[in-house]
Amino acid sequence: MSQRVSNPLLPVLSALDGNESPRLLERELERASDDQHLSEAECDVVRRIDSSLRRGKRRESLLRVLLETTTDLVAITDFDAMLHAIVRRTRMILGSDMAYISLNNYDTRETFIHTTDGVATEAYRNIRMELGTGVLGKIAAGTGSAQAIDYIADPDIIHVPEIDDTVVAEGVRSIMGAPLLRDGVLLGALLVAERYQRRYTAEEIWLVESMSALACVALSNARFIGDMQAALEERDRLQATLETEKSRLASEQEFERALVECAVSADPYGQFLEQVVEYQSGELWLVDDLGKWIRGTRELPAPESALEKALARSHRSGDFAPVGTVGVGVGVGVGVGVGVGVGVGVGGGAGLSILAVGAAARLLGGIVVEGNVDQDRERVLRRAAVMLSVLRLIDESSREEAARAQSGFVHAFLVPPENFEESMLLRAGRFGLSEGHPVFVHVVDSDSRAALIVDVLCSLPAWSAGAVAEYGGRTVVMGSENVGEAIVQQLARKQVSATVGIGIEGRLGGSLARAHRTAEQTLHAMLALGIREESSTSAELGAVGMLMSSATPDQVRTLIDLEIEPLMNYDSERGSQLVETLWAFFASDRHQVRAAEYLHVHPNTLRQRLERISALLGEDWHTTRRSSMIYVALQLHRLQTKAPNSRYMSDPVL
Repeated sequence: MSQRVSNPLLPVLSALDGNESPRLLERELERASDDQHLSEAECDVVRRIDSSLRRGKRRESLLRVLLETTTDLVAITDFDAMLHAIVRRTRMILGSDMAYISLNNYDTRETFIHTTDGVATEAYRNIRMELGTGVLGKIAAGTGSAQAIDYIADPDIIHVPEIDDTVVAEGVRSIMGAPLLRDGVLLGALLVAERYQRRYTAEEIWLVESMSALACVALSNARFIGDMQAALEERDRLQATLETEKSRLASEQEFERALVECAVSADPYGQFLEQVVEYQSGELWLVDDLGKWIRGTRELPAPESALEKALARSHRSGDFAPVGTVGVGVGVGVGVGVGVGVGVGVGGGAGLSILAVGAAARLLGGIVVEGNVDQDRERVLRRAAVMLSVLRLIDESSREEAARAQSGFVHAFLVPPENFEESMLLRAGRFGLSEGHPVFVHVVDSDSRAALIVDVLCSLPAWSAGAVAEYGGRTVVMGSENVGEAIVQQLARKQVSATVGIGIEGRLGGSLARAHRTAEQTLHAMLALGIREESSTSAELGAVGMLMSSATPDQVRTLIDLEIEPLMNYDSERGSQLVETLWAFFASDRHQVRAAEYLHVHPNTLRQRLERISALLGEDWHTTRRSSMIYVALQLHRLQTKAPNSRYMSDPVL
């Protein structure tokens, strides 16, 4: 016996309450209608109630999904990660083939795809289109949602051929999207797309709009949090920078204190070099204003000429200058005077750099470094350069004091013997001179003022001993060695032309007036003979040369021309060697064989040359009176010629 149904509508109500499938509800409604328990109108009411319940449950489900999405998005603070999460969640909720976000660029008046999920082609990911074109452009240009069931065939869309080709290549048929609005500003759009035709329901559109609104809020939070984190990081960075700067300033103050102490050190340049190298590391050299080495961590791998040029460039620019040429190291010469000079530079030849050191417009010296000069190293070097300029000025003051002492010493020793004070001998050791030892007195003639020559020589680092001063309108240098050639060369580097006569006193024991007089006579003889920019002693000029000490250059020229001008003209016109032949003949004591051997010619050749000489000078050139005058003229001409590689400058070995 079947169970009796107490209420014929109970199955219908059960289908509604259980939210069963619509087919089950329709079967129950058909059965109730057939049994005449419900009219057709009542069945329609039941169907509307079912539809309303189903919409409510779907809305409840969507709201739950939105709540979960909101919770998830709030935890994300990275901007790009936030956008990826939004498009991924939107695509998943709607079950779409793809989802993406477009952003507006109002500067270029275009919208572009920024973040995608499910897009297959690179071209689609990189779509950029003018605002107002396409579905994406239409949404981004407005403030409401929009969809295209069949994008390519939709006549309401403003199509761009290139974009349509990209859409076809991706296989997209339907597109729907909602705008991203923040504070009334349209940021872009959130879109979904399908590779088949799909009409999106109002609920689905509402869902995308809700996700778009959540995205705007989440983006605002993410940017706010990102800005806050950036501000905190900037604060931490600034705090760390301040601590680093504080530590650096303390270190630099200690460095400057150590540099100041160098001024009172027994070895100021040595201690200065040590402090700078310890603080900034790397190779370092100190040079003078001529590029000469003063101190360094090792031999300076560049020639003085390259350093001097780079130093001048650095001084003009006030910045680092490359040392363009690399060569051998430079050493220190020997000479007289006191004082030390420094040169500076930073440059690029072989990794060398040079920075000029000066005071006002004056070049005082500098620092040479090796390797790259970065900002920190440059700051250290410039601080060191300031102290180096102080050391150079102290040096200069010391040189001026030394110059006064040297001037007094020189004047005291050049007085007549009867006026010489024996107590001055006690001061000789200060200038490298020793009682009872030889003394060289150099008298310098130049086209520059004597005071300028004194300043130049006193500033040179080459002098190891001696004294230099102005005396009688010329510069006098007294020392324990012959430094005549060094004086000429050093002054030439300063573009100063100089000629030096040298007198020698066998032993220091009193006045040096006689040696000074000899030096003056030697100098006068050199000038009369036309010898310029050289140095010589009376012995090197010989007796004939010294006889010219009271002559003028014109008188010497007249004597030479009077005796041997025909030979000189003949040699000049024909490239012969009659003057040299006659000198060898006289110097060989008129012995033809020895003269021929000296000249490396056959005796017959020598006889032929002597016959030519007789034809030019006359047969009486053999006589004692005439030959003596010719020999003097030859000696004077020989002194004037000064050809180092010529046999004419050396005497035959008899």
